[in-house]
Amino acid sequence: MWKQVVHLARTVKASEELNVSRTIEKFEIERAFWVSQSVDWEL
Repeated sequence: MWKQVVHLARTVKASEELNVSRTIEKFEIERAFWVSQSVDWEL
């Protein structure tokens, strides 16, 4: 019997970096990439 493989992507940043607009832009690029790869992404 085969087991299902689940791919996960997680990004870790210090909370003070979440207030920087460029950081948010990069997160959105990263999120879009992982969504296009059908990988669950979370911050």
